[in-house]
This record gives sequence, structure tokens and C-alpha cells, in this order.
Amino acid sequence: MAKKNEITYVCQCCGEDLKETEYSKSASFLNQRTGRLPYCKGCCSELFDRLLVEQQDEMKALYKFCMMLDVYFDKDLVNTLLANKTTTANLGNRYMNKMGLVQYRNKTFSDTKCFINVFPATEDDLEELMYIDTEKEKENALKQAKNKVTSEMIARWGVGYEYDEYLFLEERYQTCLNTYVNDNPASIWTYQEMCINYLELRKNRGNPAAQKNYQDMIDKMQTSCKMKIAQLDNSQDEDASFGKFIDRIEMFEPCDKRLPFFEDIDKIRKYIKRFFVLPFAKELEIMDNQIIDELLDGEKIEDYSDVNKIYKELEEQKENEE
Repeated sequence: MAKKNEITYVCQCCGEDLKETEYSKSASFLNQRTGRLPYCKGCCSELFDRLLVEQQDEMKALYKFCMMLDVYFDKDLVNTLLANKTTTANLGNRYMNKMGLVQYRNKTFSDTKCFINVFPATEDDLEELMYIDTEKEKENALKQAKNKVTSEMIARWGVGYEYDEYLFLEERYQTCLNTYVNDNPASIWTYQEMCINYLELRKNRGNPAAQKNYQDMIDKMQTSCKMKIAQLDNSQDEDASFGKFIDRIEMFEPCDKRLPFFEDIDKIRKYIKRFFVLPFAKELEIMDNQIIDELLDGEKIEDYSDVNKIYKELEEQKENEE
């Protein structure tokens, strides 16, 4: 029984006088006075059980349940509830609890999307429904395309194309202009011809011979405009390979001949020659000792047999220079 000062309603099914919270919220025009269903949650639960016995399928039973109570039907929500059965409450009660969420407020059964496969239908019924939906979609798409096609597009591509074909051509054309070189008329005209061939390629699906012909023409035009990946200049690409970087330097930014100052700026060539090449040459008797001595400017190789002595002499030489 309801407490004093609480809002109560009499259930139109069982006749019980129950508090407001025992009735699910409703956005239906028929329940605008109270904003609640005229049937208590217990009676709604019993209604769903009866429909389940009749339909032998929870999805179908809930669809009819929502239709009778003017409640919004969401197929995805039903699938979620069916996949996550965590309580013993029937699907009708669980579904009505979710109808209080923000995304479902102010929705009624008339807001339900077309859901023709809940109940069995004849092939003629399905075909008619699909034909109606398809024609509506075509009509809406045509209106949208017609609004987007401008006189400039028609002037560029000529008359005789469908509205969606104009949009296809323009989309490909603008992509080419924004991606590749567009500072000369020859490239722009080639882009236009390429877009037309792309359109014909799409229109001739199912005709391998025609598709091959159009694809070959597209490949030739891409090659002439240097649009293929192997032809692209990677100068601005941070991820370009080192080989591509060297190729760009050699082709477009060649270095000048080095100055004499840079011939052996760190003296490493001199050290290798003095401490490796000539000693080995002398030891292996590849070169005459006199020639080796001349190359060393009179310095004897045996003087450098002690590594520590070499470092000491280098340090002394550095101190003298300072």
C-alpha cells in the first residue's frame, strides 16, 4: 500500500492503487497526463510472459510488447540484454528499466527503425518493403547529389553524367590537384582524363576486358605525370630511405670539390700511413727501406715501437705548439 502524501495511480489491469514508482515512465501521447504507463510493473511483466508463450521467442515477444505499450524498440539493446542475463527478471522488466536512460527519453514506438524480420513475412511483403526503402534511399541520395553539383562541375566535365557521377569525378579530380603537381595545364588535363577513365572503370565492373583497357590507360597517364610511388620525390618525407636521400643529394644538391684544407683535416690518413701501412711494408719487405724513410721524412720506424713513447711525443708536440 502507498504511504500518505505519496502520488498513487490505480492500475488499469489489476486495479491496485500503487505508488508512482511502480509504473514505468512513458513518452506516449496517450499517457501525457501522468507520464507513466497505465499498467503497473507487475502487470507489464505478466503481459510479457504471456507474449513469450504466444511467440516462443523473446525478441518477437518484446517487439509486440513495445508495440502494445507504445514503447521505443531498440534491437541492439535487446541483443545486449539477451547476451547478459544477470538477473531472474524477465526481459520485459529489464528492458523497461533501460528506457529511463537519456538516449531513450521522449521516444515512442513510432521512433523505431524499420525492423521487418521480427515476424515472418511472405516474399512478396519483403520485396515490397525492400523496394519502398530502396526507392526512398535513391530519392534522398539524388536530392543530396543534385544540391552539391554546381554549374562549374558541369562546365568542367560536360553534360550527360548522372549527379552522383559528377560528384565522383570532382572528388577524384580535387584529390589529384591537392596531392600532385598542378602548376601546368598538361598535368591538369591529364588528371581530368584520368578521372573520366576511373569513372568508366567503375561503370564497367563485370567486364574484365573493358576494365583492363581502362586500367592500362590510367597506368600510362600516372606514369607520364610521375604519380606512381616509385616516381615520387621523397625529399620532404622524414621516413624516406637513406638511399633515396643520397640520390636526392647527388642529383639535385651535388657537393663542390673539397678544398685542400679538408684533404686530411684530422691527420688520420697520416697516422695510418705512418703507424700501419709503412711499418707493414717494411716488415714484409714490400717497399725499399730508403723509400720508406723518405716518406717518413727521415723518421725511423723503430723509434715508434713503444706505444707509450708515441703518446708522450704527441703530448710534447702539443705543448710546444701551445
